[in-house]
Amino acid sequence: MFKNMKIGARLGMGFGIVILFFVLTTVIVSFSLSGSRKMADESLPYALLADEMAFNTVQVQQFLTDVSATHNPGGYKEAENAALIFRKDADTFREIFKKENNTEALKNLEDLQQGFDRFYDTGRMMADTYVTKGLAAGNKIMEEFDRTSLEMTAKIKKFQQRHLEAAKANTQNVVATLSRAQKVMVFFGLLAIVLGSLTAFYITRSIRRPLEETVTIAKSIAGGDLTMKIGETGRDETGQMLEAMKDMATNLKDIIYKNKVISGGVSHAADQISEGNQDFAQRIAGQSASIQETSATMEEMSASIKLTSDNTEQILKIK
Repeated sequence: MFKNMKIGARLGMGFGIVILFFVLTTVIVSFSLSGSRKMADESLPYALLADEMAFNTVQVQQFLTDVSATHNPGGYKEAENAALIFRKDADTFREIFKKENNTEALKNLEDLQQGFDRFYDTGRMMADTYVTKGLAAGNKIMEEFDRTSLEMTAKIKKFQQRHLEAAKANTQNVVATLSRAQKVMVFFGLLAIVLGSLTAFYITRSIRRPLEETVTIAKSIAGGDLTMKIGETGRDETGQMLEAMKDMATNLKDIIYKNKVISGGVSHAADQISEGNQDFAQRIAGQSASIQETSATMEEMSASIKLTSDNTEQILKIK
C-alpha cells in the first residue's frame, strides 16, 4: 500500500488519521453535550424564574400584611412592584410555553396567575379594610386572605418544584453526558495514539528501508562494485531514486564494457605496431651488414688498385 505512495501523501495520511479521530471526538462530544446547552438555556433559567415568582409572592404577602399592621401606605407601592415582577415572569413563561406548544403548561400557568390575582386582590382589600375600617373589619377579611395565601403558596410551590425537578433531571443528564463524553474522549484519544503510532511506524519503515538500501547501493557503486542487484522498486521518491541508480549502474557497466573493447583494440594495434617495428629494425640491421660488407670490399679493391698503380710506376721507372 505504502510502496507506490508518495512520501508527502504518506505523511499526510498519517496526520489525517490522527486529525480525523480528533474531529470525530469533537463531533461526538459536542453532540453529547447538546443536553447541557438545554440545561444552560432552559431548565436552569426556568427554575430561577420560578424561584423569583415564589419570592415575589411572599413579598406581596409581607408588604400587604405590613400595611395592615402599621397603616403605612408605602407598602402598597412595594407590593404592587412585586406583583408586576410576578406577572412579568408569568408572561415570560407564557411565551416559552407557546413556542414549545405546551398546552398543559399553559393551562397550569393560567391557573397559577388567576390564583395570584385573587391572592393579590384579597390582600389589597384586607389592607384597605384595616386602614379605613379598623381592626375588626380587617380581621374578617384576613381569614379569606390566609386561605388564598395558602392556596397560592401551594400552587407556586408546585410550579416551582416542577421546574426544579426538570432542572435536577437535566443536571443529572448533564453529569451522565459528561461522564460518557469523558469516556469517549479517552477511548478515541487512546485509539488515535495507537493508530497514529502504528501508522507512523509503518510510514517510517516504508521510508527508512528504501533509503538504507539506496545508501548501500550508492556505497557499492562508489567502491566500484556494479554487480549488486536492485529488486523491484516503487513509484515513490525513493523508488524513483533506486530506479535511477539502477539505470546508472547499467550505464556504467555499458561504459566499462565499451572501454574494455576499445582498450583491447588499442592493445592489439600496439602489438601490431611493435611487431612492425621489430621487423623494420631487423631489415635495417640486415642492410647495415650489407653496407659494411660492401665497404670492406671497396676498401680491398682500393688497396688492390693502389698496389697496381705502384707497380706500374716502378716498371715505368726501370724502363
